[in-house]
Amino acid sequence: MRPGGILIQPLIDPYGLLLQILDKADGTTCATNAQTRQLCKALQLTGAAPEPVDGPNGAALRAAARDQHFHNANLVALAQAGVYRDWSQGPQSWTVASVGSKTAAIAAGGVPILTFAGWLDAGTANGVLSEFAGLPNTQESWIGPWSHGQRCIANPFQPSRCLTPAEHQQLADRVYAFFDRYVKGDARPGGTRVLHYYTLNAGTWHTTTRWPVAGTRMHRLYFRGGHVLAWQPGPAPGSDLLHLNPAAGTGHLDRWNTNLTGDPVVYPNRAAVDRKLLTYTSAPLPRATTVTGLSRVNLTVTGITGARHGALYAYLEDVQPGGRVTYVTEGELALVDRAVAPARDNPAWRRLRIPRTYARADAAPFPLHQRQRITFDLLPTSVRFHAGDRIRIAIAAADPDSFQLMPANGKASYRIGHGAASPSYVDLPVIR
Repeated sequence: MRPGGILIQPLIDPYGLLLQILDKADGTTCATNAQTRQLCKALQLTGAAPEPVDGPNGAALRAAARDQHFHNANLVALAQAGVYRDWSQGPQSWTVASVGSKTAAIAAGGVPILTFAGWLDAGTANGVLSEFAGLPNTQESWIGPWSHGQRCIANPFQPSRCLTPAEHQQLADRVYAFFDRYVKGDARPGGTRVLHYYTLNAGTWHTTTRWPVAGTRMHRLYFRGGHVLAWQPGPAPGSDLLHLNPAAGTGHLDRWNTNLTGDPVVYPNRAAVDRKLLTYTSAPLPRATTVTGLSRVNLTVTGITGARHGALYAYLEDVQPGGRVTYVTEGELALVDRAVAPARDNPAWRRLRIPRTYARADAAPFPLHQRQRITFDLLPTSVRFHAGDRIRIAIAAADPDSFQLMPANGKASYRIGHGAASPSYVDLPVIR
């Protein structure tokens, strides 16, 4: 709901309304009003009764379940009110909705886990890696080039298309094999954790039993004057101006908006969008470079105007010799949530990520005209940059296609520092 503390504004309203319809919460149905009729038509919901429940008590059980859902929380109201992770209102809270607080019970239960996610399916890959690193249960995890629900190929280096029946069958066969092993058969989970992951721009699958992957080293690229990304910081201090541009978004088929529909994830050539952003680009790579894991952006930021309740975004991109700019992944942070917690306080399910509470007590407006150090993770990925390609980091102050504007009036400006005295850089997990 709030990646980096920022509300996914365009997605919340239709998603919340969909849940109201499915739950019949407060009596909401496809026929309630023009908005519900339009949503049901778009998602091909018929409004028909749900499937019957087997057994002599099936009808009563189904009726009881529907009664329980009738008073479910309104997700739109919850998401807007729950600005901080520790928010609660009566029985409603993010903790209630999160599996994070239940990891000890899941581990004690020892139930084997099968998970599928896509690198470009919202932030679901983060969830898989949190599960993989934070739970001792037997696990078989897959992170591939898929949209939500493995409906379409989501690979920004290839034309988008939906999966073929044969490809769907391959995925289904993996599910059947897992359940046959542990439910139909008599296999006992032995604690083995296996992760299969796909590398974008390479077209290859890999298997690992650890994360980060063996051989991973963090490589640092510094921002320098002239919008250069380099292996060494620039000798002279400097800064570049960043204005919030309310027209510089990631599109309506990005990783966030398609999380509801399962539609194809499409990121067109970002060369034109990047001209509206602040970018730093490396020299052509002398050899192919594989980045697998969570990258981390560290910025020296000075708020000029509108920054007290602003936000920053960073995009990792591939620039091909012909000039095409391909989106790889991103990270975002509401600047009021910039405080970093002690590493010891990071729960096991967040240990791959920067320790950050997103709690109300740790939030504070961003000061103006004072240099601040800001750090945030990029969503995980696995990508191969070919020899001759260039690595680019693009910095933005808004993504109006997917997130609420911060500040709400859409007016903010910043200076991003660079040089030895005020470095800004990105750390990339490179596999050698």
